Parts: sequence; C-alpha cells; structure tokens
Amino acid sequence: MTELYILEGIKEEELTNLTKKNFSEFITFDYESHKKLSDRNIHHKLIDDYITDLDRREIFDFSNRCLKKIETIIMRKFFYHQIFMKYLVIQDLKKILDC
Repeated sequence: MTELYILEGIKEEELTNLTKKNFSEFITFDYESHKKLSDRNIHHKLIDDYITDLDRREIFDFSNRCLKKIETIIMRKFFYHQIFMKYLVIQDLKKILDC
C-alpha cells in the first residue's frame, strides 16, 4: 500500500523517518521541502502539478480578500475619534526628543 505525504516545512529527522518506508509518495507545498527532497534525490511532486490556473486565481483572490479584511481590522484599532494613533505617538516622541 502506498502512503501519501503532503509536506510543508518538513524537518530533517521527520524526512529521514518517512523515507525509510518503501511505499511513500511525497507532494511538497513549499520550496524548502522541495529543496530538501531534491537534494536527497527523493522523487516527489509539487502541489503545482495538481492545481489549475483557475485554482491559482481562486486562491489568489481569496488570499487577497483575507488580507484586505485583516488590514481593515488593524487600521480600525489604530484610530481613535478619527485620529490615527501612530501620528500621536510620533508627535509625542518628537516632543520628548526636542526637550
């Protein structure tokens, strides 16, 4: 029976244990795991072999929407009564340094 491993950020000792098994297949999600497997001449596939251009576009659009939501949430936390808090901190630092 073949065992399928999907790798991302794999550690050397984990990789050593996995490669001891005769019937293992690997799919890498990140460059680091790909590089480790390539350096050890271990046959593997990339996640890119399994996703289409449409999948990539959907992943990009979803990631972009999530990042925009995060930016909005972060920006709300820095505003107080329509004043950007970072600006106030900078002004206070200038006053302190001028003394």
